[in-house]
Amino acid sequence: DYNKLNNWTKACALMSLRLLKMQEVPDDLVAQLFNPDPLLREVAVLTVKEIDPGKFNEYAARLPGDYKTQLSQVVDYDNEDIYQLLEKKTLFLKKTEQFAAKEGVQVCRFAKKIKSSFIKKDGIISNDNINDSEGFYWIIKGKIRISMPEGEVEDFAPFGMFHNCRINGEGTELASIRAMEDTFYYKISSEELNKSLFDFPEIAEIFVKYS
Repeated sequence: DYNKLNNWTKACALMSLRLLKMQEVPDDLVAQLFNPDPLLREVAVLTVKEIDPGKFNEYAARLPGDYKTQLSQVVDYDNEDIYQLLEKKTLFLKKTEQFAAKEGVQVCRFAKKIKSSFIKKDGIISNDNINDSEGFYWIIKGKIRISMPEGEVEDFAPFGMFHNCRINGEGTELASIRAMEDTFYYKISSEELNKSLFDFPEIAEIFVKYS
């Protein structure tokens, strides 16, 4: 029964339509643009866009105002904006070592908490807790190099995770955290993570060694 499936499973079903090379947008897919679940609306409009890039404009006038605002933004996202999409966040986390074995619906719920950002080559990520900068980072695209005062370095490539004040679970004085290339990354602040762990007990174990 489709109605008994969780929202991430439904989202995956909608994504699979993109593989069918459809020539027309099916009515069932259009109906998902009106779904009260923001994830399903997002995935639906991305699927509509892939089938027929101009078709969304025909449906937009019928959408409630807040739905239209959300989906119009999604349709207009460029290659830098797409990392804000919940679909992209969830699919990314599922490819990481930390989340690969977790259920998609659990990862999707957590993915709502992470934020995407960008840093140019040679830019520095702060390694203190001022302005809520302390937290966990995942590299989407690019490379980050962490240098320790004694001269050791550790590089993090796509799908790598690090905490900007802790390495291998230990508080560490870091000399620098530098982007070696233009780099996109996801982040959750330690404060936001601490508030969220009770909501996500199934993934709390991922972060225990860093606490």
